Amino acid sequence: MFSAFSQNRGFASASRVLAILCAGLSAGCVLQPVNAEILVIDPRLCALRDTPCDGTGDAGDELAYMFCIPDNALTRSQVARIDPSVRFDDSPRGKSVSGSRGVLCIGSTRQPSFKAVLDRLAKLPYVEAITLCPFDGD
Repeated sequence: MFSAFSQNRGFASASRVLAILCAGLSAGCVLQPVNAEILVIDPRLCALRDTPCDGTGDAGDELAYMFCIPDNALTRSQVARIDPSVRFDDSPRGKSVSGSRGVLCIGSTRQPSFKAVLDRLAKLPYVEAITLCPFDGD
């Protein structure tokens, strides 16, 4: 009788631990940062001064940024609608960065409200990181 009681008590304890563990894991999946896109965009890009919406004025030197997307017509079309400055790099250099199933996208800060463009790109589910381009963007 004592052994059956201790086994039930052990089962109840294990069940509680499992319930707490599951609750903790599910809370970590549900509680996302309010601005998750901030984690996607390189802070050096966020620190740049933005260009006015009308494209007038000078916000400094033009810088190139890059990100990878899955290589298909739908994702290319979505990105091109958001970022008119984007170029798709299908070269071996681009494939070495994005992999065989991806395409390297190179955009420019020389466009009206480029920060709004970056924010919209960062919200796409397949864009994992937007960083400064280490090469000249050609």
